[in-house]
Amino acid sequence: MSKEESIRSVICGNLNRLLHQRRMTQKELSDYMGVSASTVNDWVRGKKIPRMDKVDKLCSIFGVSREEILYDHSSRTNPASSAPPAPQKSDGLPELNARDERDIQKRLKSMLDDLDPNAGLAYYNGEEPMDDETRDLIRAALENSLRVAKQIAKAKYTPKKYRK
Repeated sequence: MSKEESIRSVICGNLNRLLHQRRMTQKELSDYMGVSASTVNDWVRGKKIPRMDKVDKLCSIFGVSREEILYDHSSRTNPASSAPPAPQKSDGLPELNARDERDIQKRLKSMLDDLDPNAGLAYYNGEEPMDDETRDLIRAALENSLRVAKQIAKAKYTPKKYRK
């Protein structure tokens, strides 16, 4: 396998994992990215490699570092250890478990429900109703903020005996 094929394979696997974890469709990702659905499909299937500016945008949308998208993480597990430490992201913040993800989605849904067009919050600049693109961007920003806040709280309030 060539180096380019290897890179495409890693990026493909990481994008698929992130899409699955965030319960996001390729169409939603293409809308957030401002690229065509076929472009995202090519990345996800490993046919093409996204440019670095697109990788940075992916990082922003998923709330991850470049390393989470560009590098292979499958060899990081240590089967010999009986109690492996909690996985750490490259920025030093702990990974979120399924319960944390559910909590984030629940809080996100609650916040987005407050942006109902019948409420005063759903208006941009106090004049125009919020369009779908703006609502999606707000959703991505809120989700990223909730995710980072949860990770910081986990890092701060995890007892020392459970830290790595």
